[in-house]
Amino acid sequence: DYRRFKVRGVEGVANDFASMKEVVGRRYSRLQKEEKPFPDLIIIDGGKGQLNAAVEALDELNIKNIDIIGLAKKQEEVYKPGNSRPLLISRRSEALHVLQRTRDEAHRFAITFHRKLRAKRSLMSGLDLLPGVGESRRKLLTVFIASSEPPYCFFSPDALGARFLAVSKPGIA
Repeated sequence: DYRRFKVRGVEGVANDFASMKEVVGRRYSRLQKEEKPFPDLIIIDGGKGQLNAAVEALDELNIKNIDIIGLAKKQEEVYKPGNSRPLLISRRSEALHVLQRTRDEAHRFAITFHRKLRAKRSLMSGLDLLPGVGESRRKLLTVFIASSEPPYCFFSPDALGARFLAVSKPGIA
């Protein structure tokens, strides 16, 4: 059951622990409200800090009966809540390999989602902020600017606007 979350936390500030707490809290709060079953095991992508943030979110929801572990990437260490030292698992262990593949698939899924979001944001422009410029006018402007030969980013807004009007509304300029 794949889920995507846009982290709503503090804008412009990357806080891995707060993000983990927010996402775990939102996910399991929803499962509680919908009275859906919880998983047998939660695998957290990260070490002690991320694991503690996830446990804190579950504690705030009074969810106690789920096993949860953290898998730290660098050393491939597995942490359990309340233990400051990682579990000793052989690097050749099939169990560790299953955890790693699960984590890697979650990474692939999340990275694909975030790339898509970033691409969508990069397509947004100052045109989206202009009053009176709706979706159809924005598309027309975007096509106009992209298909223009000179680099119109060097033109003044007035000159660019006049050029656009000349192209988009024949007879006006």
